[in-house]
Amino acid sequence: MLNIMISKINNITYRYNYLNNKKTLNKNKNNVFVREDQKHSVSFTSGLKPKPIFNYEDFIKKAQQVFASIPFEKIAESIQSDSANLIGQGNSKMVYKIDGVNDYVLAVVKNEYNKSMTLPNFVPINSTLVEFNFGQPVAHNNNGFYIAGKVEGTEHSLPSWILKYKKAISGVEEIGEDDAKLVLDKLKNIESYPIDSYEYLSSEFRYLNENALRVDPINPNNVLVDDINKRFNSIDLENRQERFSYLDKPLNGVRDMEVLLLDSLLHKQYINALTDKDTDTLMSTSKSIIEKIKAAASNTNLRNNSLNTRKHLEIIENEIRSHIKENPRFVENYDFFTSIYNDIL
Repeated sequence: MLNIMISKINNITYRYNYLNNKKTLNKNKNNVFVREDQKHSVSFTSGLKPKPIFNYEDFIKKAQQVFASIPFEKIAESIQSDSANLIGQGNSKMVYKIDGVNDYVLAVVKNEYNKSMTLPNFVPINSTLVEFNFGQPVAHNNNGFYIAGKVEGTEHSLPSWILKYKKAISGVEEIGEDDAKLVLDKLKNIESYPIDSYEYLSSEFRYLNENALRVDPINPNNVLVDDINKRFNSIDLENRQERFSYLDKPLNGVRDMEVLLLDSLLHKQYINALTDKDTDTLMSTSKSIIEKIKAAASNTNLRNNSLNTRKHLEIIENEIRSHIKENPRFVENYDFFTSIYNDIL
């Protein structure tokens, strides 16, 4: 379920703006990126909670400009039934564009959606996540449909990553050289990003720590790459608290950045598919990215958490093995990744 428990925000100063819909970021005194409003600069200190940039009231206002008086419940059903609107999918949900309402998307959680049920009305979800946009929902209808803020960027790794991972691990279809080269090109691209790009992602992770929330460390496409602004944007947070409630604090750290940005769980398959020359490039590029991640984490005071990362993967793996009697080999692939970069991690 996407409506996750949010803890109270304390002792953070928020500054954000709406100038031509452009949001710039500066660092606050704690060296964490915050939004800076060049038109209306408003500060919120401890105990005061600003309205999130994405909210249901804003969505309804924009939707009415496009759909007039047609209830969005009817619109949502037609959006979901047209595959042309599909812009992304993960293991648990499908994400659809809403034509004319570019700041928001429609997400449908597969195991919550009952097709035979008449879609009930949407009700707002009040979120205190105001400093960053993780694609958190602003409304739901108790039948698997969610309205969420749109996160800019494109997939960081292979399209349909979950499906390709399952096929590769089960031996149904190996990762081919073309796919491996595609990932290599994507890594070479983000290697060129400035240190600020990595500091932004590190600051997102620190912000999640302050709100007792956890990233999902499995799918690298849970980090979108905004190539225009040279920025990494996290999406699809871990929504099952029992999976991370036992982890040490802080919940998120340096190793999670490394695992997600370097597509660690398929790293072995990419090496097997590439030529020796391209493998050398993959490893040198990965090491360069790791160095940037470590520098960014140091600059933003994000701690390492390698034990948490492995524990989280292990509990999800055990859960899958218990329910469907298959071994997703998350831990095995993670251990391979850490072994080949042991000299730098």
